[in-house]
Amino acid sequence: MEGMPKPSGSNKRPKIVITITLSFSQGFGRGKSRSMSSALARPMRQLFEKGRPIGRFNYVFHTNDVCSILGSLCYTPGGRVLFFPGLTSRKLIWSKHRGPTPITKATSNELVDHITLDKNFRNVHVTTSFANGTKKHVMSGASRKVRKDVIFWFGISIQNSKVLEKTPNELTMIFTTSSTDADRRIKLIEEARNNAKHHVTSLPKGKYLKENEFLHFAFFFGPYEYEAVNNLPLFIPTQEPIVLDYAAEKKVEVRKHPVNLEGLRDRKVWVIVSKHFGKIRGQDAIITLP
Repeated sequence: MEGMPKPSGSNKRPKIVITITLSFSQGFGRGKSRSMSSALARPMRQLFEKGRPIGRFNYVFHTNDVCSILGSLCYTPGGRVLFFPGLTSRKLIWSKHRGPTPITKATSNELVDHITLDKNFRNVHVTTSFANGTKKHVMSGASRKVRKDVIFWFGISIQNSKVLEKTPNELTMIFTTSSTDADRRIKLIEEARNNAKHHVTSLPKGKYLKENEFLHFAFFFGPYEYEAVNNLPLFIPTQEPIVLDYAAEKKVEVRKHPVNLEGLRDRKVWVIVSKHFGKIRGQDAIITLP
């Protein structure tokens, strides 16, 4: 990754250009992108828009026939963990709550920006954004302890990997910044990326998604031991009107992916990938909270 402020006139804010190259694996990325709304770029926006440190982050991908962006994980200086989903369509259409009418249709034109697990891993919420740049918290609730030292954070279900951003070979991001703060912000970006390890998720070996199936990604916090996340409930969405023709299987094969976040001690984010019979209706993705 490269970042540098570009010189400008005295009345102009300097620009910082960051280029990320994702060619560490043959066929991993394709083409070039300048998308500032990409899940790879959104973690950095608060640093350049508000000057706030972003902490440490890793990128998470998913591979099927091509490699797609599942999202970015970020561990903030305040001890929160954020996930920026790499969905091509982030419009909030359905919202699920506790109560007699758990599934309601969203009425405002807002986009899902990220999902937060608050400090001490107790509370979860989704942050949405509007065209004017304002943000709000929706679907807030408590995290769910499913086993000793294992917490369910959230799930994302998609009809197929086509609804995820395709991984570019090169992503260029251009931010404007304060002329007196450019060096600090570049240093923070370098620190955020230091020792970052990208992770690629996939279905179990030899398993492929069929036309009448959907993908499900369940995100947990757990210890380093692989056995600790065996046989966990996946919290798959099954209800109409958001999922049609769901059919449970006797045995669901999964693939578990441990993701390390620099600075987060004694725990990992575990991403468990599976596929299920059914069709997601009216939207490209479902976010399931505890």
